[in-house]
Formats: sequence, C-alpha cells, structure tokens
Amino acid sequence: MLKLVKKYSNYQQFNPIPLKYKSETIGHIQPKMVPHLPSFFQVEQNEIILLTNCTETIEKMLLEWKAKGLFKCLKGWRNERYNVYGSDSILFEIERSANTLLGIRGYGCHMNGYILDNDQVKVWIGKRSLNKQTFPGLTVGYTPLECMVKEAWEEAGISKELCKDMVQTSCISFWRLDEYESEPATNYVFDLQLPNDFVPKQQDDEVDSFRLLEIPEIKELILKEKFKPEAALVMIDFMVRKGFLNDEEGFLELVTRLRVLFDYPGPK
Repeated sequence: MLKLVKKYSNYQQFNPIPLKYKSETIGHIQPKMVPHLPSFFQVEQNEIILLTNCTETIEKMLLEWKAKGLFKCLKGWRNERYNVYGSDSILFEIERSANTLLGIRGYGCHMNGYILDNDQVKVWIGKRSLNKQTFPGLTVGYTPLECMVKEAWEEAGISKELCKDMVQTSCISFWRLDEYESEPATNYVFDLQLPNDFVPKQQDDEVDSFRLLEIPEIKELILKEKFKPEAALVMIDFMVRKGFLNDEEGFLELVTRLRVLFDYPGPK
C-alpha cells in the first residue's frame, strides 16, 4: 500500500514554484506553466506573485486557456468554484477544474458507507460515471457536512434521516503533481454505518453502479489500481482506522503520507 500512496501523493518528486498573493503563499505552480501566465503574474527567481485577486480576471484567463484546448483538466469544467483562502479572509474564487493549474489547494468530501454483516465489515463502493472527470468537491457556499449530506442523496439515495448517524472521522491530505498540474488537496472523510438491508441508488448520473465488497476484495482492487487515486487514499485511511492494515510494512510512513501538511491558509 505504501508504494501506491507514494505514487498518488508524489510531491517529493517535483519542485513547484510558490505562488503568492502579497506576502502569502496560496499555491504552487509547475515551471512548465510559467510561459502561459499573463501579465498579472509577476515571475521572480524563486516565486510568482499574483497581482490581482479579481475572480473575473482570473476566470477570463482560464476560459481563454480552455478555448485554446491547452490543458486536459479544463475539459472537466464544472461551473463550480472553490474558495481561495488568505490567512484572514477569502481572497477570490476559482473554477474547481482549474485549481490544479495554479496549485490552489482543493477541498472535497467523501463518505464511507458500510455495513456490519455478522461482525464482518462490508463497504458499498460506487463505480464513477465515465461522463464525470471530478469527484465531489467542497464548493463555494457549503460546509463539509452540508456538502456531504447533499452528495450522499444525489449519488447514493442516502436520506437526510440516515445521515444523522454519519460521523466525521478523518481528514486526508495529498499532493499530486505532473508536468503541468499541482494538486494539493484535502478531503473531509465521513463514516456511516448503514442498515444491512439498505441498497444505494444513484439519483443523478455521477455514479454508474454500486457493489458491496469485503475488505480483502477492496485491498485487491486497490493494489490492482482499479480505484481512482483519491478514492484509494480515502479507502486506505478507512482500513487503517478500522485495523485492517496494522501489520502493513512501512505503516508509520503510510499514515504520515495520508496527511500532508501544507504551508498556506485554508478554511477555519
């Protein structure tokens, strides 16, 4: 599992450039992005200064990149925005499919819906729709709990009444980078023990189907890389907390890597 966690949170393999607004670091930009930055980015030797915090100006730049077909992530444009945080306030908003191009920290939420069948843990696993490029994000206007209750109904038909038993149990943070993108991300994680006779049913087109799986099956699928990276990390964290990975080689490093510390502001 540790090998996969290192692959999915590979921040030590890159050296992105800090992005600052005034004196605060708000992101990290990959060097190959620099030639695409307009004049309201001031490129210095060891940092990049963002000279505006105007949401509309930044979105205009992103839409121009999208129109030119420059970056794959923009194909997943959602018309949903993330907040970009300063230490004392929200600085601006950014389209959630584009935050990785500026290395802006993203936030999401994830529920582990499980049952106990004769004391055996089984987890409902959703197969994500092929039409969707992104996972539930914590967009503008929602708290983590509000977002999770909303997504639980839309994606699995889990009612507000059932969600009353939902518990926020963890947060995971990871930092994935590639040639152009820098994705520092934090997921708020909720656990919900569901009734044994409950069967999830999607209310929208975000999830194709659900399977009820035992932990050994889940481990096998993760090791075969059948899970999306973000979902795999959440599931690994669940197995750690439930005691299913306590004899894992490199356990301390694995747990540490599930909670990367970022050096810039976030929500209070």
